[in-house]
Parts: sequence; structure tokens; C-alpha cells
Amino acid sequence: LLAGGHKPTDPTNFYAYNVNDSTWTIKTDVHFGPTYKPWKAGSCLTELGGKIYALKGGDKYNLFFVYDPGTNNWTDLESIPLPDTVFGSYKKKVLVKDGGCMVSDGSAIYAIKGGGTDCFWKYTPGSPGVWEMKEPIPVTDKKHAPKTGAAMAYADGKVWLLVGNKQPDFWCYTIGAGKVVNSQIIASATSKITNESNKFKIEVSPNPFGRRTSIRYTVPVAGKVSIKLYNVNGRLIETITDGYLNAGTYTTRLTAKLLASGIYFLKYEDAMNSSELKLIVH
Repeated sequence: LLAGGHKPTDPTNFYAYNVNDSTWTIKTDVHFGPTYKPWKAGSCLTELGGKIYALKGGDKYNLFFVYDPGTNNWTDLESIPLPDTVFGSYKKKVLVKDGGCMVSDGSAIYAIKGGGTDCFWKYTPGSPGVWEMKEPIPVTDKKHAPKTGAAMAYADGKVWLLVGNKQPDFWCYTIGAGKVVNSQIIASATSKITNESNKFKIEVSPNPFGRRTSIRYTVPVAGKVSIKLYNVNGRLIETITDGYLNAGTYTTRLTAKLLASGIYFLKYEDAMNSSELKLIVH
């Protein structure tokens, strides 16, 4: 057990619990690092090869340590890199914050930085150990990215992630396949935009989707209507509708047969409205 929030002057911050006799034992304190800041939100532990690994949250550096129960000692390891990409944009400094967590598959450690970011990393122990940036979690925005309450687990060759952040989103990463997919099954998962003033509406359900999804939209007045699908780089992928339509409600289907997994943007335009929806294909 790592007790977060403790100051360097506090008695101890690391304990072991013996399940056989139900007793707690004080162990050697985990390092505070050069800043002497407490271990805060985002700090986490995992086990690999009979040793305990600790990632420090809420500091100026993404410090990383290993504890050997045989020697009762902590050792500094390679810090998880600060530079990272967040939602496709390069950042010079991305710290482990609230929602940071990690898990082991028995040979390597997988970690997220939390803080509403989509960062995903793999650590392989060695001399030296190596941090490898993996495919980002394909979330749409910061609201759906891991933060408070995020949790990870390993089972059946997959890393499972619950993003927390007051969201029900649930993801899994298939080790070896290099792919993160949404494992959540919610029949009512819908993305929509409504303009009550002129009775315009567009909704996509389900979203995220795997094989196909339905696009339902209401055209308030007769005229030219354009619905187009773009990738994250702004390249036109498919023109769904581009022509004259009478006022009314229409439904069309979008299939993912030729679409790679990832984030797309559905752009709608008519004489009175312009809107954009983020779509996720898994």
C-alpha cells in the first residue's frame, strides 16, 4: 500500500499487508524524488516478476520506481517520458495526473497518464528498461479521456480500461494486435445536434460503431444539403449527400467496411445550418 499525500516529514508512506495473519508491516518509504513533493492523484502501483513498481503522479517529473521485497529497498527507474501527443497534437510536457494508472501482463507494464489525456505507454524492464509510446486511446475529446476514477486490469491477453471522469466508457487493448477498441455495448449510444429555432436535427446512432451506423437528420427548409465524412487530417473520405432535398426527415446508413479504426468528422450543411459530429470507428 502506497499512502498518497504524505509529506517527507511524515512517519512512513509504504506498507505491506499479510493476508495470513491480518497484520500490517511498515516498509521502506518510497522516494519523494528531487522535488520532495508528496505522491498525489495519479500515483499507482503494479506487480511484475515479484517486484512492486510505482509511478508518481502530481509531480514535475513522471518519476518511476521499483521495490524489491527481498531487500526491502526502492530503486529509481527510467521515468515515463514527458513529451507526448495529446489528441494528435505534440506536447513538450505531459505529466501523470489524476486518473493515472498502470497494469502488468506478466512481462511488461502498460500505463496511462490520466489528466484527461489519451496517452498510452508500455514499459519493458531491462538494463535499461524501455518506455514505448503505444497507440493513443481513441477517445473523442478530453471529456471522455481517463481522469478521476480511471482503472486498468489485465485478463485474457487484453488490457482493460475504465476511463472514469464521470463517463461509462470502457475500452480494451489487445496485446500484440496494437489496437484499442471500445468494448462498451450501449444500444442508445447516440451523438446528436439540434437547433430548436428552425427544427434542424442530426443524430448518429450508434456512435462509436464497428460495422455500420445510422444517420438521421431533419431538413427544416427545401434546398441544397451536404453531408460529408472527413478523417482527422481533413481529407474527404465520403460524400453521403450533396444535392437538393425537400424539407423533412431522412435516414441513411454509413458502413465502416472501408474505414480504418479511428476518429472521423461528419459535416452537415444546408441553407440555415452548419454542424459537425465526431464519429469513432472501432
